[in-house]
Amino acid sequence: MRAQALPTGEVGGGGSVASLYQLPLGIERFRAPEILFQPTMVGVDQCGISDTIEYVLGSYPSDVQMRLVQNVYITGGTSLLTNFSERLTTDLRRMRPYRSRFSVVNASHKLLDGWRGASHWGQAEGNRQWFISRHDYQERGAEYLKEHSASNPYITPLESS
Repeated sequence: MRAQALPTGEVGGGGSVASLYQLPLGIERFRAPEILFQPTMVGVDQCGISDTIEYVLGSYPSDVQMRLVQNVYITGGTSLLTNFSERLTTDLRRMRPYRSRFSVVNASHKLLDGWRGASHWGQAEGNRQWFISRHDYQERGAEYLKEHSASNPYITPLESS
């Protein structure tokens, strides 16, 4: 049995080839990034970016808060989302006292600036005290991370499988 050739540009069922490669976008384009700010939209019981910033700022005295909000630095692939910076600025304005000042700065190379900064930090001799060698990790295990001076006491290492 031989397949019957269809006229150019048409697919079985009468549609065009171009219509097979079209993806209709509705409100998903706007709702998907909103999950970063409101994870509860998809049933995740966690704070969004703005709520987390507000929580962290709340753990400092007001004079330290004022210094911290003078240098909000946005970097990383997620910051490439349309209006990400504007949304974060709006949320900061909402959470800060009326007429208080803050500064939101976008990285010049959002995809690489975080890595470059960490790379420069890691190459500085004075920062060796914060490192954990592979040998130390293998000898002492994940629990050592809790004891290390660079540890975050609020986060526990993932359990080994």
